[in-house]
Amino acid sequence: MARAPMTMSIWATEWLRLWRTRRLVALIGVFLFFGFLGPVFARYMQDILSSASNTSQMQIIVAAPQPVDGIVGYTGNALQIGLMIGIAVTVSACAIDANYALAIFYRTRERRMSKLLIPRFVVSLGATLVAFTLGLAAAWYETAVLIGAVDPGGLWRVWVTGVLYTSAFLSLAFLLTGFLRSVGVATTVAIVLVLVSSILTTWPSIVRWSPVAFGDQKSIYMGDASLWRPALASLAISLVAVAVGLYRGQHRQLTRS
Repeated sequence: MARAPMTMSIWATEWLRLWRTRRLVALIGVFLFFGFLGPVFARYMQDILSSASNTSQMQIIVAAPQPVDGIVGYTGNALQIGLMIGIAVTVSACAIDANYALAIFYRTRERRMSKLLIPRFVVSLGATLVAFTLGLAAAWYETAVLIGAVDPGGLWRVWVTGVLYTSAFLSLAFLLTGFLRSVGVATTVAIVLVLVSSILTTWPSIVRWSPVAFGDQKSIYMGDASLWRPALASLAISLVAVAVGLYRGQHRQLTRS
């Protein structure tokens, strides 16, 4: 009976830490910013380009904006820059061995590191997914106002694939914290993985079984993309990365550096 309050306090502490460090504000702020900005750029791109090329010798013509452009304008930034912020938040929370003194303190008070790591990872992941969802809701509203009605089915597919994509890369970031003690190094490596993963698009056979397939948000919105293979791959990556990260966190040997 004495364990239940302690378990609840751990989860409450993580949410409180996320709020007091303003990480939650940063997450939601970044995603909302892109949620409102993406459709605006899609709607007024022709005017922006015309003003930028204000010359009689050059004229840039852009196709009339469609609702898909507003949604993709958001996800293009959310699944890159927004995801990087989520990675930084996740690594900062889960790298419990970054500080040697604190690592010793944690390990002498709690034998099972999963009791510390799982709340930290789940809260970080949940906050990032909530921020992504709020940003998508803002993009839906702006798109409906400025461009036209958004297809509910397309919006649902974009949300599901965005959640799977984000979960896979945040799980990999969590895995890295089990091998790399430095918050800065782990964050940098995780962000590099996000950027380098786009190279996989040159191998269609690999993309079909990779979360990278979710980068083609326009095809996903239009219903032209096959989703079950990358969805399975994303779930598998998330589960394996979290499991290995927990194992590593429990069994790693601490050394002064």
